[in-house]
Amino acid sequence: MTISSGFQGAGNTFLSMLMTAGYWILIVILSFFLKEIYGLKGIWYSLLFSAVIGAVITIIIYKTDLWIPKELKQSN
Repeated sequence: MTISSGFQGAGNTFLSMLMTAGYWILIVILSFFLKEIYGLKGIWYSLLFSAVIGAVITIIIYKTDLWIPKELKQSN
């Protein structure tokens, strides 16, 4: 969540919005399927899995520098 807020602070608000929306959509989808398998614990598992998946995706985006606006990149 901190890195996502950093994207927003750098001016890439659309990416931050996509990540937040994707996080909640993933929670709903995983909750639906895991609830059938594990019951109430499946909903809690969906929160955990969504957070881990979201963190991995966020770190990958951060490492690739795709989040930095063109105006902030230094030209060589």
